[in-house]
Amino acid sequence: MFGRKQPGELRLDDPMVVAFVDEDDELNVHLDPKQFAGSAEAGVVLADLARHMSRMLNQTKKGDGDETLNNVIRSMVLELKSPDQTSGSLPN
Repeated sequence: MFGRKQPGELRLDDPMVVAFVDEDDELNVHLDPKQFAGSAEAGVVLADLARHMSRMLNQTKKGDGDETLNNVIRSMVLELKSPDQTSGSLPN
């Protein structure tokens, strides 16, 4: 579940990943460790999320067409190398 937390939204009983921006505009991410077999599976989930994010950005006209996935990956690599130094708008 991604997005801004809204009261009364759909309740998921056993989510793998929950991410939301709280009242202080801070990004909160919660992962259920029981649902990940290891680092390889976590990498597959991250790749799937990047593809879904890219598709959503393109569908909502917020992406760069064929370059959207590459831009998402580039931002991920920059953030991994130096947290809080990317050009994104969400604080960690």
